[in-house]
Amino acid sequence: MESMSILWQRIEQGFATHSPHLLALCRPGASEEELLQAEEALGVPLPEGFKTLYRLHNGGLKQVS
Repeated sequence: MESMSILWQRIEQGFATHSPHLLALCRPGASEEELLQAEEALGVPLPEGFKTLYRLHNGGLKQVS
């Protein structure tokens, strides 16, 4: 799903320009194994757009403590 990748590139560019500290908080992408484990745990296949998003940044931003 190319559009999700393009949207995240735009978000990352915005972070880099306006809030570089947020770019550092982006989680690394989920592995195929992690996605398969999630599907198995849920008992349903995940939508492709969802998997694309999680491959890019596994759930978005890291939690700040």
